[in-house]
Amino acid sequence: MDTFNATKGATILIVDDSRFQRTIIRELLREHFNILEAESGEECLGIIKKDKVSIDLLILDLEMPGIDGFDVLRLRQEIQHFADIPVIVLTATNSSDVQASVYELGANDFLIKPIDPKTAFFRIQNLLKSKHRIASLIKEYDDFKFKSKIDEMTGLLNKSATIKLITDTLKEHSNGMHALMAVDIDNFKAVNDVYGHTVGDHTISIVANIMASQFEKTDIAGRIGGDEFVLFVRDVESRKYVYEKAQKIVDIISAKENMSIPEDVTISIGVVFTDGTEKDYAELFAKADEALYESKHAGKSCYSEYGVKLDGREVSKTIPVITRSRNVISIIEFVHESSYDIRKIDNANDFEELISGVKNIPCIYVDISEMEDNGYRVLEDITNTDNLIIKNMPIAIICKEGSMEQIRLAASYDCVKDILFAPIEPQQLKRRIIAYRSKISD
Repeated sequence: MDTFNATKGATILIVDDSRFQRTIIRELLREHFNILEAESGEECLGIIKKDKVSIDLLILDLEMPGIDGFDVLRLRQEIQHFADIPVIVLTATNSSDVQASVYELGANDFLIKPIDPKTAFFRIQNLLKSKHRIASLIKEYDDFKFKSKIDEMTGLLNKSATIKLITDTLKEHSNGMHALMAVDIDNFKAVNDVYGHTVGDHTISIVANIMASQFEKTDIAGRIGGDEFVLFVRDVESRKYVYEKAQKIVDIISAKENMSIPEDVTISIGVVFTDGTEKDYAELFAKADEALYESKHAGKSCYSEYGVKLDGREVSKTIPVITRSRNVISIIEFVHESSYDIRKIDNANDFEELISGVKNIPCIYVDISEMEDNGYRVLEDITNTDNLIIKNMPIAIICKEGSMEQIRLAASYDCVKDILFAPIEPQQLKRRIIAYRSKISD
């Protein structure tokens, strides 16, 4: 069934003390959905508690007199059927603290006033699609206690259910060609470190929903780890079909149109095919995982097939970061494009080994903000080397903010092209990268 037709006619409750704002949203949505309105948190809760009223989605303003949007979100968890209704929060602020708070309280998404009609429509549609898909799965497999096999965060199958269903399929469908995809969110640790786990969890849910929306009911989509997924396509007619599916998922998430996820989020995919003779899930997954590694090595945000050479794809550039700070690594990973392989190094010997083994190094970050780090020795090694390639690499020094001693030391080296200050702010680093972008892109 077409997912849009399945969600058309859904009932949406608009909760806002502004009659003008309710009117705008009602006119935007009434052609596709049934609209109910409430001008306060109290009226909203009264409607929700009515047994005869079925609400599919809630659009909730945060700032209201009496019971405001935050209170409604808190009370939502105490009302059983209310907790299952997706909520989009309306807010006039773009504050990351406010966004994190509403996500922590269980909101599914947010819209910033004034509302962009196209963005609002697609976000509402995506949430209703996700709700419809989960409801369909639960209904279909309810007799088999399928709820216990669902990953609560994403609505996909959990790890054990995924492995069992794929294993059963491999045994029962020995004829025909099948495809298994290993999917991973690129630099996901950096998303958690920079934005927090609440935004990280939200990103996982959005990516999972996008992936699931691109496959048929007979396919298997599961979450097997934190940011790791498996997709299994049964009885595929051609490799081209799988290639197109993989590329489409990569492109959708890379474009991030109408998605409330960090702008640098991408995915990598590894693909393996079997003619039905493979019965061992672990062996098949190991091959897909190997192909996934090749995608990461090829620059991320792409797919690779097991055993097939990546013709025409640029191998990722390596950027060494000499530091002992996990936070420094996370911020640099997040700010740089996904085509860069960030290598954490905490001593000069490892740096020398990396330099000897990797030729494609466009720049180096050296952290001297902590006196116990080995940044000073690395700077001396670079200065004294006879290797002209190393000498000409642009170097950005990370100094402790306010330390004139470190700043003067960094400025004394001819190889240093930029100075940053710890603790590094992501937006600050993005702006500073522009100063030497041309050298990084060479």
